[in-house]
Amino acid sequence: MKIFLSCTILLCLAVAAHVKAQPVEEGRTAATSPRGVESTGPYLVLTLPGHRDWVQSVAFDETGTRLVSTSSDSSVRTWNAVTGDSLLVMHGHRVTTLTASFSSDGAYVVSGSMDHTARIWSATDGHLISTLVPHYDWVVTARYVHHDSLVFTASSGYIRLWHPLSGDRIDSVHNDVPVLDLTPDGKLVFGASGGGYGALIRFDTDSTIERFDGVILGEFNHAGTQICMAMKDTSIVVWDIASRSIVARFKGHLGEVYSVSFDRAGRRVVSASADRTVRVWDIATGAQVFYAVAHDGAAICARFNPQGDRVASGGKDRAIRIWDVSASGVDAPVAGVRSEGVGVECLPNVTSGPFVVRLHGAGSGVAHVEVIDLLGNVVRSSEASAASGWVNVWMDASSLASGLYVVRVRIGGGMATSRLLVR
Repeated sequence: MKIFLSCTILLCLAVAAHVKAQPVEEGRTAATSPRGVESTGPYLVLTLPGHRDWVQSVAFDETGTRLVSTSSDSSVRTWNAVTGDSLLVMHGHRVTTLTASFSSDGAYVVSGSMDHTARIWSATDGHLISTLVPHYDWVVTARYVHHDSLVFTASSGYIRLWHPLSGDRIDSVHNDVPVLDLTPDGKLVFGASGGGYGALIRFDTDSTIERFDGVILGEFNHAGTQICMAMKDTSIVVWDIASRSIVARFKGHLGEVYSVSFDRAGRRVVSASADRTVRVWDIATGAQVFYAVAHDGAAICARFNPQGDRVASGGKDRAIRIWDVSASGVDAPVAGVRSEGVGVECLPNVTSGPFVVRLHGAGSGVAHVEVIDLLGNVVRSSEASAASGWVNVWMDASSLASGLYVVRVRIGGGMATSRLLVR
């Protein structure tokens, strides 16, 4: 039985024929891909091109300034998350890389692959330090634990602990439930089959604390007190370990959820889905506070930075994108951003039909109105003659895909933007 850590595994199972062995010479190469492209909109910060196949996982380092990614192209890459520059491309895995993460000091990267190995790399120059074997199935989780003194890997029903420098195996435990995640204190394990069965298990006694139905995947929060789970009905559930109860349930995705993850504070959850969207949810209120049609094809993975104000996502379109999720929320009324004496707002903010772009303080002249998706594409445009005071420009969202858009107005030397959420 295969194990599913996140979107990466689910998609790999669905497209096993798509993934072929790609023999490569072990080692690393200096990055040559172009740097990230800044978006015209206020939410998409960077696009990071370079992978030659689907992006399977993304993870920030502890500073939030670097990013590591894995892909069906078998490489492991690191990036400057501020400038978008590609830093290192590490070769050695023979097929799809499924997971990678930095050590807490940022000096090393550990990766896991469908080639049944985990590998430790220098995050400074990309050289291979050790290969962690044996594993008898895909390595779907690989990360540093216990202040970088150990590396934890999960493969099929096995949990393994390794010495990070020598590559020696320290411990190995088998459980019937495919393992996905381990709490930071090493006491609890969460597993799910990907077909709807999940369990919370005590690591030391191998005893089951709770069983879950309808679960595809999930992971613990940073404190190890809650689990966020993607369900077969496309909803997302946050389950509290102490009370053994559901504390939040989020609904909105229109396709299978491939990735769920908490922010560092444990207050929000980010999700990625086959419906191409990345969404951020507030646990306390149950509200969706960020929404983006993030990729041209399925959004496979999404992770917060440690500061919680950025999300990195990867998709079937081979791109990595970094999003600004620091705004308070897209469902609140939006008055727009005032610039050079021009104000703009969309009425109503949530719509599936005609909507009004209202200009004020625009003076006189021709107002150029553009509706821009979060990839920077202009999907609607209109012009209207403006005079001093209020001017309403009618536009139609009926044929727009559901998602968050930016409305940008230019008139004379002034420019202003507002947000529009279409459902």
